[in-house]
Amino acid sequence: MVSFFIGYAHFVQNEFELAKINLLNFLSYQENTELIHEANIYLAKIELRLKNYESALSYAKKSDSIYSNFWELNQIYAETYYNLGMYAHAVAPVEKAIKLNPSEGLPYEWAGKIYLKLGDYQKAEKNFLKYIETIEDVSSDIYTKLAEACLKNKNPKDALAYYDIAIKLDPTNEMAVSGKNKATSILKNNMVSDG
Repeated sequence: MVSFFIGYAHFVQNEFELAKINLLNFLSYQENTELIHEANIYLAKIELRLKNYESALSYAKKSDSIYSNFWELNQIYAETYYNLGMYAHAVAPVEKAIKLNPSEGLPYEWAGKIYLKLGDYQKAEKNFLKYIETIEDVSSDIYTKLAEACLKNKNPKDALAYYDIAIKLDPTNEMAVSGKNKATSILKNNMVSDG
């Protein structure tokens, strides 16, 4: 049990390698305890942060029988599938995470990213906007992705506004600057063709 709590303490302090060692030590000595599934969730989170996506998926699956209706496990699945490039597989778990905990912002962010990759720009836009509603400090990157969804959704006016916000938050955001130029160009071309 001590190994579990030491592993958890290291996890909280973002010391992922030490957390992993202690949680694996805990699993090697425990056979029948409810904490086994929780340890596997922490290991999945650790592997996700360490970018070991196959391992993250493996640990997540070990907790599935108990925690399948836990929003955070579904979030782990969504992020893992996204990072493995399996965007279609990421849809069901991210939607389930949203359904299980609609007040949590993180699933909306990932839903936006997933739908953006899948080319469903309306759903991407909707989820990014919902994420922005639930979070106080939104990154320049999220506004850039929202602007990209608007631009691809043939809404250059809104895209330009979101690119401006992204640039205000981070003037070095090259994707936002490039996107703003593209949105401005589209708006100018629309004005010329309308005029």
